[in-house]
Amino acid sequence: MVELSKTLIIVLIRGLPDKSGGIQKVVFQLSSLLRDSEYKVEFIMDSEKSDVTFYDNFEINCLKFPPVYDFIYSKKYFAFKRNIKQFYKLFENRKKQYSKIIVKADWAPDFMLLTKLKSKYNVKTIFSFHGPYHINKYKRLSQRKYPWLKVFKRQLALIDRFVFISDSLYDECINMSNDFKKRAIVIKNGIPLNNDFIYKRDYELSIVMTTRLVKNKNISLVLNALKLLKENHVNFICDIYGDGDDYERLEAFIKTKNLSKHIKLKGYEKDINEVLKHYNYFISASFFEGLPLGPIEAMNQSLIPILSDISMHREILPKGIDVFFDCYDCQSLANKIMEVHRKKDADKNEIRKVLKEHVLSNFHINLRLEKFKKLIDSL
Repeated sequence: MVELSKTLIIVLIRGLPDKSGGIQKVVFQLSSLLRDSEYKVEFIMDSEKSDVTFYDNFEINCLKFPPVYDFIYSKKYFAFKRNIKQFYKLFENRKKQYSKIIVKADWAPDFMLLTKLKSKYNVKTIFSFHGPYHINKYKRLSQRKYPWLKVFKRQLALIDRFVFISDSLYDECINMSNDFKKRAIVIKNGIPLNNDFIYKRDYELSIVMTTRLVKNKNISLVLNALKLLKENHVNFICDIYGDGDDYERLEAFIKTKNLSKHIKLKGYEKDINEVLKHYNYFISASFFEGLPLGPIEAMNQSLIPILSDISMHREILPKGIDVFFDCYDCQSLANKIMEVHRKKDADKNEIRKVLKEHVLSNFHINLRLEKFKKLIDSL
């Protein structure tokens, strides 16, 4: 009799980390550490082309994910049946090799696929809530009238653990429904961090943003706030790293308002930690977040973040540090930038030290790894 290997973790992903956004980056960083521990990790990626590719020494099975369907007799339902057969074939092989299989999903559209694999193969299942989109998706589905609500609650029961990446997301979901409570856990996002502290002298007002160029990130407000600074003869530079649908619109605004000397759209940058070292302040003006990695990366590189006043931003900062502004008021942001910049260098470096220590204590990826290992072993 062939002895089965211990544990296989299969991660469902939508795209590779290069330009796809923060979730992919977090998923691969954690998976690399799990692989370096005692677990076997495989990826299945949504792809039109059935193939096997490689990324960061991971073998990635490319399969077309079954589409999300709302009505059982829709055209999508027949595509769902056709596409899921690919998954069944792969899982038939894996069940012969491993004594325990855990399937992890991080995107709302994959929720139904997760429940199908659970019901057919009795694999262990983990679904992670990364942002408000997931909460809103649940809210819409849970408001469906019978029999859809009954069907959805039955599917919820097939998820072994729900992972929330922030206390704010957890509270919002638990307050909405008790369906999650007994199987929910908060495991905050974490990233690789260094212990180096950089003392800075703020001779110039240098600002950086690392973000997707999309409406939710509220970059237009930042540009309008910086326009106010220029009109008040404040000398500054602001470099914005990232790609997205709003690139051309934002570029046109910068040119139209004669801001090109001060503000530049730099595009995607892979080694963002090296970039961050050259700036003094980091801005995030988002309307909502899951648990934002950008400000955490910035604080790790000794930058002072200036953040929109939302619960997810307040969650990542220690109490007593006031760097928040109204995300609907560009004057509020302009005032906060100048308020922070006018502090004495010694006071700002003290703030940087407090923020650095806070990040190391709360958001190191090793903390996330240990919690995930305990979760996996408990299943």
